[in-house]
Parts: sequence; structure tokens; C-alpha cells
Amino acid sequence: MARPLVHQRLNNSITTAILYKRAKRQLGDKADEQLDQIVEKDLRRFILDHGDNGAAADAALQEMGMSRQRFKEYKKREILSRYYVTSKFPYSRPIAHHEMLECYDRMKDEYFRRRAWCSSG
Repeated sequence: MARPLVHQRLNNSITTAILYKRAKRQLGDKADEQLDQIVEKDLRRFILDHGDNGAAADAALQEMGMSRQRFKEYKKREILSRYYVTSKFPYSRPIAHHEMLECYDRMKDEYFRRRAWCSSG
């Protein structure tokens, strides 16, 4: 019975470790400090969302099956995951007009063509 839970937690730990190593490799020594600052802000925001009441925030976390420490770990993993995804798409640029037209030309027959309306009468 405990096997699926252990497997899930082990998988989460491995994934977090891999994401952390990638972020650390790119960010260097700043990674820990930056993560901690962001996570502390997220926890503070969570507490503020509960009326700036630490006990109410802790109760809400407990309902979610978390402690403050687990919340921080969850947020770190979320941040690392987002960082990894955005690092795979290093820049975003506007779509050029000619690119949009080329895409439209490829798709227009399949997605934008309407059958002619014929009225017999």
C-alpha cells in the first residue's frame, strides 16, 4: 500500500534534483538565494491571502496536505519547472507579417474555407 506513495515521492525528489542541477548550472551560486527569496515571498503572499493570519494559512495548508516546509518545496519545484521550460524557449519574438501569411496560406483550405451557399428557388 505504501509503495505507490513512496514511488511518487521518490520520483518527485529525483525530478526536483534534476531541475535544481540544471538551474544551478545556469544560474551559478545565485540559484539558492534567488529561490529562497521567491519562495519566501510566495509564502508571505499566501499568508496575506488568508487575512495575514499565520494560523489560518497553516490550517489552509493542512487542508491541502501540506506544511509550510512542503509548501516551500512545492513552490521551489514549480519555479524550477517553469525555469526549465522557459529556458528551452530562450527568446520570444513577434511573429513577422510574412510568417503569419505563410501559415495562413498553409491552413486556409482546411480551416477557413466555407462552402458556397446555393439557393434553389
